[in-house]
Amino acid sequence: MSNRKELPHSHEAEQAYLGALLLNPDAIYETMDHATKDMFYYQQHGEIYAAIRTLANTGHDVNYVTIIDRLEQSGQLKQIGSRDMQGAAYITHLITSCPMAMTPWGYLNIIRRTWRLRRTIQNASTIVADAYADDADPDEVEAKALNLFAEASVENLSKIEPASVAADSALATIMDIREHPEKHAAWKSPWKTLTESPQAGSFKGLHPQDLIIVAARPGMGKTAFVVQWAHWLASQGVPGAIFSLEMTTYRLLCREAARITDIPNDLLIEAEFDNDAMPAVIQAFGQLKDLPIFYDDTAGLTLPMLKARLRYLALAKGIKWVIIDYLQLMLSQSGGKTTREREVAEISRGMKVLAKDLDLAIVATAQLNRGVEYRTDKRPGLADLRESGQLEQDADVVMFIYRDDYYNPDTEVPNIAEIILGKHRNGKAPITTPLYFKGETTSFASIELRALDDLEHIPEFN
Repeated sequence: MSNRKELPHSHEAEQAYLGALLLNPDAIYETMDHATKDMFYYQQHGEIYAAIRTLANTGHDVNYVTIIDRLEQSGQLKQIGSRDMQGAAYITHLITSCPMAMTPWGYLNIIRRTWRLRRTIQNASTIVADAYADDADPDEVEAKALNLFAEASVENLSKIEPASVAADSALATIMDIREHPEKHAAWKSPWKTLTESPQAGSFKGLHPQDLIIVAARPGMGKTAFVVQWAHWLASQGVPGAIFSLEMTTYRLLCREAARITDIPNDLLIEAEFDNDAMPAVIQAFGQLKDLPIFYDDTAGLTLPMLKARLRYLALAKGIKWVIIDYLQLMLSQSGGKTTREREVAEISRGMKVLAKDLDLAIVATAQLNRGVEYRTDKRPGLADLRESGQLEQDADVVMFIYRDDYYNPDTEVPNIAEIILGKHRNGKAPITTPLYFKGETTSFASIELRALDDLEHIPEFN
């Protein structure tokens, strides 16, 4: 009788994880970085997972019908299941028998734990076999053992590369930029004075992998600023997503329609405009519905939820930019179990990692504290951001919005919004650019360059 033990595995965890993915496709995008086909002990489960992942990566819906179709096309459907239950019946069993007491992460953690143990056993067996060889060299066996276990322990460090590879890659990028500058150009803004004028300095717009913070006190127009920018990018054919944690999608769209039609925002929201304006309203919403934008106004959005949704939108829908309004309304993975400052820091760091991993430009609005209200000069600066965790450190670009007429009705610069570039990781700061602000439609507009000389009351601009 053999005393050989079976390799560590959990048939139940593998079934439950696959069932959870089929019941909740969002979990695929949340966990796919941490699961591979090879982690499954049962080959048929690995094939099912590979099919699910392929569907997700190619932008297809993941459900009972699509997974059956995928497995049938690959000729694997008949091989899946047990003696008593095969093919489509087995897929049905995965869905109907999935226990709901644990999240997909719980099942995946069991799968990963048993996979790591199997890998350790296999590596150890390889070393034992090498050591038993008649011509075994202790130095070579020990070196092989170190390499095998080192590779296993740094599985999440796959992006490490030697200088030779990194330098060649950087040079290739430079050559490509010179040959095809249009491919690497920043995504500009609808305001030429902000991203295209000499006064704008080196800030040219949004770049992939950048985290941009737009901060202001309430009432300055930060939501209107980023949403107007977003809709303009979409009108140029650059797809993206808007996550509105404070305002409903309906109100966001009404704001944009107000800007397009020049109908006051409040009248549009309440549908109290004149009947004569109805054709213009219909035309405005016709323009908006054709834009490549995805909206999400989920209240209480958490960082893991954002990660799952952005992964889906980036992989399946090809988005290039994201608006998050506003950052302090998000919840971290800690779920309120730590200080708010640490929670904001966790969110900030998480968004920067997402920007890099998914090659997205992420623009997040942030609300400044009341400290600026007690100063004579209420223009915000980086010091006002420091109480918001690591925002200043994580951000590649920090912009502030200030309107003097909000505080001073008799100001010499009414209807002017100062866009203060407080931080630019790859360029000069601070730089202030003035834009016109139209309160009735909550919108911004460029100022003709020839009129800029009249704005001598704006610090740091002239």
